[in-house]
Amino acid sequence: MIRVRRIVASVLMAGILAATPGMAGAASPAAGGRVGSSVGTGTATGATIASVGTIITGPIPAPRTPPASPLAGAQSHSWMALDGAAYAEAKAAANAAAPGGTSSPSASTRRKDFTISASPSSLSILQGGSATSAITTTAVGGAGTVNLSVTISPSAAGVTASVSPASVIAGGSATLTVAASSGATVGSYTVTVKGQEGPVVHSTAVAVTVSPATVAPDFSISAAPASLTVVQGASGTSQVMTTAIGGAGIVNLAVSVSSPGLGVGASAAPPSVAAGGGATLTVTADAGATPGDYTVTVKGTEGSNIHTTQVAVTVTAASGGSGPVLGSSWQGEAQGGLAPPDPTGAMGPNSYLELINLRYGIYRRDKSLVGEGDLGALTGLPVSELSDPQVVWDPGAQRFYYLVLDTAQYAYAFGYSTTADPTSAGDFCRYIVNGFGYLSAHKFPDYPKLAVTQDFVLVGTNVFLLASIYQGSDLDWFQKPAASPGTAGCPPSLGAGGIFSSLTNANGSKTSTPVPAVNADPSATGFVVGSANVGTGSANYLSVFKVTKGGTGSAVLSTVTSVPVASYSTPADAVQKDVAVTLDTMDTRLTHAVAAVDPRLHTTAIWTAHTVFGGAGAEVRWYEIAPGGTPNLAQSGAATDPSLFVWNGAIAPDRANNGTTGTFGSDMVMGFNTSSSVTYPALQMVSKRGTAAQSGFVSVWPSLGPNQDFTCASAGDVCRWGDYAGASADPLPPSGSAGQVWLSGEWNLPRTDGSATVWQTWNWAAVP
Repeated sequence: MIRVRRIVASVLMAGILAATPGMAGAASPAAGGRVGSSVGTGTATGATIASVGTIITGPIPAPRTPPASPLAGAQSHSWMALDGAAYAEAKAAANAAAPGGTSSPSASTRRKDFTISASPSSLSILQGGSATSAITTTAVGGAGTVNLSVTISPSAAGVTASVSPASVIAGGSATLTVAASSGATVGSYTVTVKGQEGPVVHSTAVAVTVSPATVAPDFSISAAPASLTVVQGASGTSQVMTTAIGGAGIVNLAVSVSSPGLGVGASAAPPSVAAGGGATLTVTADAGATPGDYTVTVKGTEGSNIHTTQVAVTVTAASGGSGPVLGSSWQGEAQGGLAPPDPTGAMGPNSYLELINLRYGIYRRDKSLVGEGDLGALTGLPVSELSDPQVVWDPGAQRFYYLVLDTAQYAYAFGYSTTADPTSAGDFCRYIVNGFGYLSAHKFPDYPKLAVTQDFVLVGTNVFLLASIYQGSDLDWFQKPAASPGTAGCPPSLGAGGIFSSLTNANGSKTSTPVPAVNADPSATGFVVGSANVGTGSANYLSVFKVTKGGTGSAVLSTVTSVPVASYSTPADAVQKDVAVTLDTMDTRLTHAVAAVDPRLHTTAIWTAHTVFGGAGAEVRWYEIAPGGTPNLAQSGAATDPSLFVWNGAIAPDRANNGTTGTFGSDMVMGFNTSSSVTYPALQMVSKRGTAAQSGFVSVWPSLGPNQDFTCASAGDVCRWGDYAGASADPLPPSGSAGQVWLSGEWNLPRTDGSATVWQTWNWAAVP
């Protein structure tokens, strides 16, 4: 969103609406029918909007050449925190916790809030019985009375739940009682206790199993993920879960490692749990551990009941070799008078298309420039109202697709190339996508993310009422236009679409920043990944959704699946050499995702990453998720260093697919930024080939000075930095044993007067 400060956006809201009277008749949910529903369990569809947008024709603004700005005065393209007060406090706490950190949460950043939890978080009840769980609240910033309510999913005759008392002073506790009648339906239920204090709402969930009264007490045990890759000198974790059957009691856990197990150890914490509870299995490989495959067995014992679960562990050598090999590498697009660049890109058969705020550039594989201009020329819309560009390559349609946020119309600029090898803005069909009704509902769709399937265009977005109050995160969809042989074949309007609104995680909380995964293989299935909005806390899961085509031709969204991962929390802001200002590392949202077949796993995998607390204060955590059947974590890792802040990562596998045949896909390259008190921001990368260890850091391009501009003029300010970077699999296979990944990122020229922007972008190719 374009603004100098967030407060300006809300002040300008009335002016924006008044300045766009022609948009009052834009299609709205009321005009287009029901366009979606929140998604927690089950699949979701919804009545569709007949057409989500229309073609843009007429004069195209003349391209401008950098560094001249098409805007009047300095502008800031700023991402929006889902909870500004909680984010400010979390950042202050993370900055204080980072090595050498000095800042701490100030009273001005605190708001009235509370937390809520249940212990135990799972209950096992026999028909005709009942069980209780303690509901505990904790006050944050002086919250007042918390009103409590209870819901059961799925609803069933004979299963009831109540909480007493019905309200508590924040910091107090209540008792949840769940009862099953003698005829209650046997099965699994989720009891959600919602707490509300004014506008602040939090909830906690209790898993309930109702068993027949005649069932002997027992339990089951499982582990997720069921396989780990651990580097010498490092460790990995898996979540051990138990399920109570018929009122089983305490389950004692014992862990063993298959022979020889030299230098490989494992433990479970806690060592015993109430049946229905969980523990964390930690597997550690010493620096001298023998590389190879091991089996870790977790045995659970409850009285005479004994069950086991196993985790396959692969220990790899600590040396990652020389790391990714740099290929074509060149300076990308730049734009004066605004911050940050938000670089992203996509590789086609012959050309790399880079988009930034607010320009595009088309480059050959040898890095020669084919064409460039501002986003006004590409989209046909006023460049001053555009932000957050996205671009993807579609191996099925053999076309580039772009999406840009229109901040004035609360809509999207959307287009696609009419050829696999565009050379200018004239080689694109362009549309305004204003049929979702965001403007008429006064809801701003911030931070949109783009992907396409064989049937649909998918857009994930965070929605803010009056451009300031977070409402939830939506997944917008519409029918993918048929590829046209030339602009004369551009259809006058886009097809039907709809909204899956307010996506939720498996625990009922709102899904943060849903990111559709870019398909590197032609696919009728779309995957969407999201995370928790951790605020001042932490989370240990990611959420995965699937999008398919229903019988009526509309998109269908699957049940959400929670994928256990290592705990993550808000990263500290990055320090840099020579200046007292820091760099914004954002929150823990996922910023990029790619779906591609991984031959090693024999299935499609989702590669994604985000910045979290770690290392010197910020690290980039990456994940490979196998979404087939029940989504699970195939492997994960981190770009981390005890003396460097690491952030703004983008990851892609080396899948090479020209739309008909595909090769590679088990290796990855991830690019990111680094900085410290003794180094300027720099672009670096890592790679990982199959089951081998992750490589060390490989330098791509250094900055020539620190970042300090109009967004952070004074000491102690936090400077705007890129909200995301780009990573794209090369669709054509090179010669050799691995594919190629193309990336875009941000760096700096030397600092000037501390107010002018000095950022630049860099594009490069790398073989893992």
